[in-house]
Amino acid sequence: MMKKNILAIALVACCLMMVTSCKKKESQDVSKTVKVTYPVIILKGNSAYSIATGSSYSDPGAKVYDDITKDTTQITGDASGVNTSAEGLYFVKYSATNANGFETTVLRPVAVTNMPASFNISGTYQRAENGQDVTVTKIATGLFRTDNLGGSPSLLDPAYFVIKSDTTMDMPNQFVVEENNFINFTDVAFHIDPTDTTYEYKVDFSAVYGTSLRHFTHN
Repeated sequence: MMKKNILAIALVACCLMMVTSCKKKESQDVSKTVKVTYPVIILKGNSAYSIATGSSYSDPGAKVYDDITKDTTQITGDASGVNTSAEGLYFVKYSATNANGFETTVLRPVAVTNMPASFNISGTYQRAENGQDVTVTKIATGLFRTDNLGGSPSLLDPAYFVIKSDTTMDMPNQFVVEENNFINFTDVAFHIDPTDTTYEYKVDFSAVYGTSLRHFTHN
């Protein structure tokens, strides 16, 4: 009788171990499916700044809204690349990740230029290679934005550049949200005279834009 009781207890214990093991395995195999969404970064102050060479720059920061937790927090951008002693276009980078691990990147353009505040080359430009019109808009002193960096009828990717003189234009590597990638520009040139304004460059992003030199002339 004693042996039967011991055997019965052993069988019950074995069954409990099997059930516990199954439950543990089931919980380990459960995966979570989440919707791909991104946090929202809201810049404080102006969306872009322009300062004279030798001036100081203090970034006003930003705040990020986590669309998952619904929390809003303050964040500081990386302004280490802004060289106030050299004319050019620089970017303050902000990055934030939501509770699901998806990241948003925002750049604030900072132009360092000695161009006069009245200087303006805004307007409609035409790409020589295909006749495509693009719009150049003044953002701040010496700082401009093209709404179509490739001069393409289908890819409306914007980009920033700064004018340093009548013959010098700076268009550095920059993050393009529409392509979710950093894009570099080479062979950048600019010329302005009483009758015409032109600029040109190559887009170093061959997977999308190829490698040809692009010429733009003010209409």
